[in-house]
This record gives sequence, structure tokens and C-alpha cells, in this order.
Amino acid sequence: AFFVDTTDIWMALKAARIATSFAGVTADLVVGGLLIIVIALFPGLPVAALLFQAAAMAYLGVVMNLAPFMELDGYFVLMDWLEIPLLRKKSLGFVRERLAKKLLRERTPFSREERIFATYGLLTGTFTVLTVLLTIFLWQSQVRGLVDAVLSGRDILGAVLAGGLVLMAGVPLILGLLVKAALLIGVGAARLREKRPRIGTG
Repeated sequence: AFFVDTTDIWMALKAARIATSFAGVTADLVVGGLLIIVIALFPGLPVAALLFQAAAMAYLGVVMNLAPFMELDGYFVLMDWLEIPLLRKKSLGFVRERLAKKLLRERTPFSREERIFATYGLLTGTFTVLTVLLTIFLWQSQVRGLVDAVLSGRDILGAVLAGGLVLMAGVPLILGLLVKAALLIGVGAARLREKRPRIGTG
């Protein structure tokens, strides 16, 4: 993996910001394309299967990065193109707090931003649900077999790799959920304090 600090690009013009967001996707496309060309020219290579898997991962990276529903390259391209900062946060907030009132009570025309927020927020929610369902399916069809092989002791290398994946994916997820829970508890406690009747002194 390669990392480039592009923080300064947020001060640049819209076109430059979008081009920078496309840079990582372009790199994946180039790598995947080069690997496929090598396989096509030299199909008998002993590592052809490995190169094909690497190319497939590169193309998968392109698709994942371009999906605008996660805060990856595609999301930042869409956000810069629409010129709406914090698009995901604002859209989900609108769908959660305002959409039902707008449709059922107010029944007023949607502004441009409200149409964007409603559309993007609903699509993001749908994408999240489908992702959870896909994760459950993959767990039942793929990951479960790997875990069973690891627990049985048949695959030591698999145990090491699976343990590393669990640490890399699980620890940040658990920490993120704990931080989210702490923030929600803090907000709830603050609201309770605001609602308590104040006893005056006299």
C-alpha cells in the first residue's frame, strides 16, 4: 500500500480536488490493466493465476473506491462535484430528522439540496443494509469454513492470517463503537440535565 498526504489539495480548485480523488482509482486501473496484459501475453507463466488474482483485487479496489456511499474516493468526487461539504452526514441527518416531516406534514416542494440529501441518504441507507446482508452471506458461505479450519488446527498459516485480519478489522471497529456509544451517552446525559427542572434559591 502507498500513502500520499494530499491535505493541501482541499485549498485548491474543484477540478484539482476531483482529479486528486481519481488518482488512487487510476493507479488501481493501471496496475490491474498491466497485470491482465502480462497474463494475455504470457498465459503459461507459473504465476499467472496469482497475477490474475492480484488484477481482480485491483479492479475490486476500483469498484469499492468509486462507490459514493462510503467515505472513499468516489464519495469525495461526488461531494466536490456537488459542492456540498459533509454530504453523507447532512444527508443521513436529513433522512432521519426531516424527511418524514417534509413528506407527511409540510408537503412543501423540495429544494435542490433537500432533493440531494433525500436521494443520497436513502441510497446510502439501502447500501448499508445490502452490505450487512452480503456480510452475513459471506460469513455463512466463506468465512465460516476458514474459521473451522483454523480452530481445528489444520491450517496454521490460515490461523495467523485470520488472527491478523481480526486484529486489523475488529479492534478499530470495537473502538469506534465504544467511542460512538460514549458520545451518545454523553449527549443523552446532557439532554437529561437540560430537561431537569431547576430549583431556584431565595
